[in-house]
Amino acid sequence: MTGLLPEPVPAPGEAEIEAQYAAAPDRYMRPETRRITYAALEPAALAATIEIPEEELRAAYAAAGARFDAPERRIVDRIGFGDAAEAEAALARIEAGEIDFDALAAERRLSEAAMDQGALTRAELSAEAAVAVFGAEGPGIVGPVATPLGPSLYRINAILAAQVTPFEAARAELREERALEQARQEIREASAGAVDMIAGGARIEEIVAETPFEAGEIALDATTTGGLADDPAVRELVEAADVGVETDLAELASGGLVTLRVDEVEAPAPIPLAEIRDRVAADWTAAETVRRTEALARELKAEVEGGLAFADLAARL
Repeated sequence: MTGLLPEPVPAPGEAEIEAQYAAAPDRYMRPETRRITYAALEPAALAATIEIPEEELRAAYAAAGARFDAPERRIVDRIGFGDAAEAEAALARIEAGEIDFDALAAERRLSEAAMDQGALTRAELSAEAAVAVFGAEGPGIVGPVATPLGPSLYRINAILAAQVTPFEAARAELREERALEQARQEIREASAGAVDMIAGGARIEEIVAETPFEAGEIALDATTTGGLADDPAVRELVEAADVGVETDLAELASGGLVTLRVDEVEAPAPIPLAEIRDRVAADWTAAETVRRTEALARELKAEVEGGLAFADLAARL
């Protein structure tokens, strides 16, 4: 038995497919479709065409500082004291095993947030604290050391090694950033010319011929996804557009620009069976499976009502 049914539902024949198609015309309708021609200028597409000089990339790398040359950092906690004697006494208690660092902080009514210093570089510590904290070979407690906030004990929790990204490894990222920056500047410059052309009645084909804008076409309906169809600005332009008239420029979510023209509005229409035969066949199979399952359920119900034991019913299923 396959599922609840004693045998699989057979594949539908041509008559069943045609009957399924005819019985649910609303299910097999193509929604209203607007055929659109557009001119768009997007940063990523424009950036891909831009060459960035090697010297400019190297200058950007040198100016990036810690982004590609992160110094060693140490994750530390700190407890401050009123004077050096108090700090030395606290350290002696820790070394003697009388108390640990966390208990000492609690004794002094310090919260975790109050003692947590985060991940610090050598430059972020006072000179004496930097020598103590970064002079340690591994995690542990160092001090007391003088700080602008008074004598302190530091607990080193972890060491984050310095990370250096070579120029060769950073080149692609820097090139993309610089190219996108230049692309956005070129888009700003191109927008003024496109606005003037649209105001003067230019067609999209003319705009594409005289500016960096690129042309494309979309058959847009309520279900269309991908590319410009996913951008709310495009949907808004299409809804407000008059057929055959170029729209004003609109800014895309990507930071690019688009103008479009609705060339044709196609009314909802039946999708030819030949285009969706497999879909209709699958619908028939699903409906037939439900029909046969319901019929089987009625038969079993009748048998139970006629005295069939549930144990016998379970064995059959």
